Amino acid sequence: VKINELEYKNRFSIPQNLIVTIGDRGATIYRLGCEEVTYSTTQVEVVDVCGCGDTFLAAFAYKYLFTYKINDAIIYANVAAGVTVQHRGNYAPTLEEIENARHRLRLC
Repeated sequence: VKINELEYKNRFSIPQNLIVTIGDRGATIYRLGCEEVTYSTTQVEVVDVCGCGDTFLAAFAYKYLFTYKINDAIIYANVAAGVTVQHRGNYAPTLEEIENARHRLRLC
């Protein structure tokens, strides 16, 4: 399950695996019986946050379906959301843009 920080603050329970996006601080995963882990994101110039949650979720699902590694998928999704917020309006980054950003950040 993926929710944002406001939704997390208003939750009634925590499912087994919960990813909470926390804006420019990245994303945190909560697993029952485990410590929470926060994945920070690289600071970028934010133009518009419209669609960044959708981009995060789509990129997370894409990467997870190829790797089955939640950690790698969260890192990839953070990069994709970072590309989205640098554009005006609801912007969907291309795979090439995400890969270029990963290489610039040395997240190969």
